[in-house]
Amino acid sequence: MKAEDRSAGEERRGKGGGATVRRKIIHAVQLVLAFILIAILLSKVQIDDVAVLPAGTPMAGEYEGELSRDGVRTVFVADAGFRLEALYDGETLREVRLTGEDEETKLVDADLLPEIELKEGLVTCLRRTDPLLFAEALGVYILAYVCAIVRWKVLLDAAGLPTSIGQATRLSCIGLFFNNLVPGLTGGDLVKCFYVAKENNKRKTDAIITVIVDRVMGVVVLAAFSAAAVLTDIEKYWQVALSIYLFLAATMAAGLVFYSSRLRRIFFVDKIIDLLPFTDLIRKVDRSAFLYRYRKRAILLCVLLTAGVHLFVILSLSILGKGLGIDCTLITYAILVPIILIVSALPITPAGWGWGEVSFVAVFGFAGVPAVLALSLSFIHRFNTLVISLSGGAFLLMGKARSDRGREEIP
Repeated sequence: MKAEDRSAGEERRGKGGGATVRRKIIHAVQLVLAFILIAILLSKVQIDDVAVLPAGTPMAGEYEGELSRDGVRTVFVADAGFRLEALYDGETLREVRLTGEDEETKLVDADLLPEIELKEGLVTCLRRTDPLLFAEALGVYILAYVCAIVRWKVLLDAAGLPTSIGQATRLSCIGLFFNNLVPGLTGGDLVKCFYVAKENNKRKTDAIITVIVDRVMGVVVLAAFSAAAVLTDIEKYWQVALSIYLFLAATMAAGLVFYSSRLRRIFFVDKIIDLLPFTDLIRKVDRSAFLYRYRKRAILLCVLLTAGVHLFVILSLSILGKGLGIDCTLITYAILVPIILIVSALPITPAGWGWGEVSFVAVFGFAGVPAVLALSLSFIHRFNTLVISLSGGAFLLMGKARSDRGREEIP
């Protein structure tokens, strides 16, 4: 028997070791993909400022340098040693002066003005971010997370797992920390599941289901936000609208089948569960999720809180966009941001690095936003997320400190 037990143990360890190796390989592939995507994006956008002078102008050609704007005037100091001063009448370029190393200034022929290009690079776009607008956007973004934390507490309470707002905040922040600052093999939601199951040992499945329902609700309401906003300009964004409405239709159909006793019988849901592997576990998950069918008030409150989450995220991004000089209305952000967040949440790369930036550039491209501005917006938004996620590290350190003190007090 001992030999058999030893053999069974070795077999389990072998299987576990194989699974760990596979996870590490997948993670390595995801990291490489993230680096590749970011590298491609950086190769497609201008990093430094550029001035393009057409044939016929003094020193015709393309030059790198540094742009600065002062009201109606733009100044470009080229690395090649000359200075370009562009004067605007509103948005119309009306005069360009070129000053060479010899300090001689020449006016560019008016007929050539429309062909002159002054392109801001990524560095200048990021540097131009208004600190006050950045702080305002960060404050609004924090409100989004406050709504998300309260929503999860409501779901826990509705499942019969009463939790203090402090505890919900601690676990949510720890999940954020692992999701955004420790993008390894364990995601933030899995960490939340681990902690909440540990603290509700007798009802682990119910506790874990709250995390899943919280995530699903966020995605569905996010899509509904975009679906409502896209109606304001459906001709321009019909491709976006089609994908949103198909997603919502599929989600609603799945929800109706799952929560309707009659439809469950028609589609043989219970019989299908009996045929699946791990039937007992799936039954527990099914029962825990089905409980929310009888928690209509809690679900309605969670929907309203989710709407608050997404409204604050959209407002935060619109404020950052204003600081970057992105010319988009709040409605445009309400249409595009939900699509970006849904797509970038797909577990393609760790913490969405690279994939999230691609989503920003591609989706904002529908609104005619230059890639360099969309990429800048993505980077600044990600920085805000990382700043907030640091709170999870603080909670982990405080927990470790309490644990260390507890061990020291044991005689």
